[in-house]
Amino acid sequence: PPAPEPDAPDAASEEALEAARQETADARRATAAATKRCADVEKAAKTLRTGADAVRRKFEALERENAALRAGAAGGPELEPEDRFVYLKNLMTEYLAAPTEDTAREPMERAMLVVLGFDDADIKRLGERKAEHAK
Repeated sequence: PPAPEPDAPDAASEEALEAARQETADARRATAAATKRCADVEKAAKTLRTGADAVRRKFEALERENAALRAGAAGGPELEPEDRFVYLKNLMTEYLAAPTEDTAREPMERAMLVVLGFDDADIKRLGERKAEHAK
């Protein structure tokens, strides 16, 4: 029998070549999917960082308000009853709208205690009640 021509591929070579092409196409699709997932994760991370920055700014603003209120309670300018009510209403709105695990709730609680004129005994009693409910 005559020897096959060296340039003519046989059926096995064609199958191997097609399998290699398929593997390459699969690898390209997987790479594209991984690249998209990576971009999605980076976008989510940026959103989280932006949200964390907003929470931090809100927390710092509340801390400044708390400091101003503490200064007012220590002989600084006293809030008018109407202003105190508006402040307390806005503070309560923020507090009630915040998720319970939000770290900004604690300084809001302290601000409410100051605005409402809680003394050390009131704060101690409140802490005891919180501890009872936590059991």
